[in-house]
Amino acid sequence: MTVEPSGRRREADSIAAFWVWFVQHASALANSHHETALRAELLAALQRVAAKLYFELGANADGHELIVTAEGRRELFPLVEALIAAAPSLAGWSFVALKPALGFDFQTSYEG
Repeated sequence: MTVEPSGRRREADSIAAFWVWFVQHASALANSHHETALRAELLAALQRVAAKLYFELGANADGHELIVTAEGRRELFPLVEALIAAAPSLAGWSFVALKPALGFDFQTSYEG
């Protein structure tokens, strides 16, 4: 049996605890329509994994979407990816690691 370093064990435990919390509150989150108290609880649960993680909730063609973002903190990207990799299969929900770049839908040109 391989023993994980204590830091990795705590990380794995905090990720598991986040998903337990999320599954228990997924239905309420899906119907929250910007309920700030519930979103504050979600943020607190997420920040028990890491203090600088944030989220966005939205809708997509398949239902609801949770995007977990590190707000550009590259050192947290692997943690966010591990968190999303551990996500449960939950009907009506999709989970995204890191906020996808949106780019711009216009071009500029400069002559001179």
